[in-house]
Amino acid sequence: MQSQPILVNSLSSVRDADIWRERCSSTYRLTCDFGRGNPAGTRTTTWTLGQVGITTARLANLSFFPIDTAATSRMSITVVTRGTMLVESESGLREFNAGDAVLLDPSVPCKQVFIEPVDLVVLCFSKNVLQERGLRHQVQGFFAPNMESPDVRAVIDLIVAVAAQKGAPSSQVRRRQGEHFLDVVDLFLCEPQKIRSGGATVFRAKRFIQRNLRNAGLDPTVIAAAAHVSDSHLNRLFTKEEGQSLMRYVLDRRLEMATDALKHGGRNLGKIGEIAHNCGFTTHAHFCRVFKERYGITPKELVLSQADEEAQTSDLEVQAVRHNRSL
Repeated sequence: MQSQPILVNSLSSVRDADIWRERCSSTYRLTCDFGRGNPAGTRTTTWTLGQVGITTARLANLSFFPIDTAATSRMSITVVTRGTMLVESESGLREFNAGDAVLLDPSVPCKQVFIEPVDLVVLCFSKNVLQERGLRHQVQGFFAPNMESPDVRAVIDLIVAVAAQKGAPSSQVRRRQGEHFLDVVDLFLCEPQKIRSGGATVFRAKRFIQRNLRNAGLDPTVIAAAAHVSDSHLNRLFTKEEGQSLMRYVLDRRLEMATDALKHGGRNLGKIGEIAHNCGFTTHAHFCRVFKERYGITPKELVLSQADEEAQTSDLEVQAVRHNRSL
């Protein structure tokens, strides 16, 4: 079931031009100019993939120019699936044919021109979302990726495949699709030998760790494979970015998870072993040892002290109620 609307705009004749211009301005923040030919058949369909907007379009005899170029905070990847798109900038005119892709940054003015019918898929996303993932972007108007890269081709094929679904998957699946696209945007921004920044790699690894903390088999090889780097390189990145080794980071996150569970588990000491197992520790003894090394007390002592504090708090609340009643 669709939880988010699919927005469809179509242009059946020149008489619809003013309506089309208004929708392009309000929806896509683009100024639309029409050429001499007939734009009939022009159509866009837009839906969302979490934090990513996706649009399929058929465009003819028109051109786009971004609005508020100095203030824009978004970028887009455009994949041409049929026909030819022209991109005009201060540096000249560039032609993109079927199978090509281009990343556009509206903060530097570029004009997109469509003469004969052109089919496109466009992904739109916030620059802030990329920065949160540690990705660097210095696009001057537009950037054409290395189309000979197998990685770039794989991403383009995936974009086209998701577009063909036309928003049919659930919102949860669409959100995950959007997250995946944001993770690989850096493939379009860098040379193949400089695919991702250290911050972006650490971000991927930390997200994978958070999702898999309960897995006792979470080791450097598994985490590094998920981040698409070697385990030695990932360990160096964590030491640089986080000030601690990769597995020390994992241990700290597991201890934090276990501590929270112990604090909310009541006075049941029998659950300590269960909590240790659920937080990815292989043995009860190992958990108790590293817990005391970190906090200076054992898990049992934490549970008992927490229970005593809750009992004292409860006693104080009862005394306060009695006092108020006596007034």
